[in-house]
Amino acid sequence: MTTQTAETSPRVYARVAGVAYLVIAIVAVLYATLVETQLIVSGDAALTANNIMADESSSPPIR
Repeated sequence: MTTQTAETSPRVYARVAGVAYLVIAIVAVLYATLVETQLIVSGDAALTANNIMADESSSPPIR
């Protein structure tokens, strides 16, 4: 008796990679519009630095 194994098509891997790429792109756009606009103040480096320092102190440390 012979056994058959089902192999995943390269097209499936390509679609998964494409979806992952789209998700990464959407997250990057959301980060740029939602997070950076709250941190960066145009023309005021001191206020920008204070915003970044305040944001770092409010988030948990990375281990």
